[in-house]
Amino acid sequence: MSCVVLDTNVVIAALAARGLCASVYVLCLEQHELFTSAFLAAELEEKLRMKLKFEGAHVRDVMAHYNDHFQTVVPQKLATGICRDPDDVTVIGTATSAGAEYLVTGDQDLLVLGQYESVRMVSPREFYQLS
Repeated sequence: MSCVVLDTNVVIAALAARGLCASVYVLCLEQHELFTSAFLAAELEEKLRMKLKFEGAHVRDVMAHYNDHFQTVVPQKLATGICRDPDDVTVIGTATSAGAEYLVTGDQDLLVLGQYESVRMVSPREFYQLS
């Protein structure tokens, strides 16, 4: 069982369509420990409302499920220059604070890093093939 952080883009893709990200999400729920932060949870809630146009009750249901299955950690403070997007620093900080082996993301700015300390940044496809 690995410790895993799923970037918001992976969770949104899992909820939007029955594809690879949905398979990764189910695999993680069944076989891995999932971690998040208040930052990632807030980002997910915003994307549910704005991008997927979910209504209030549906957003509450999704967030309740998310909070039941993801352990929340406080992101480790990291140097802002480790990647291009300052929000990505918080995502990496979440993964390092959780002691995650994997950060699963579709974000090219994170994927190009490959690894930060002991956290491997992998695409959903790569993670699925590794599992």
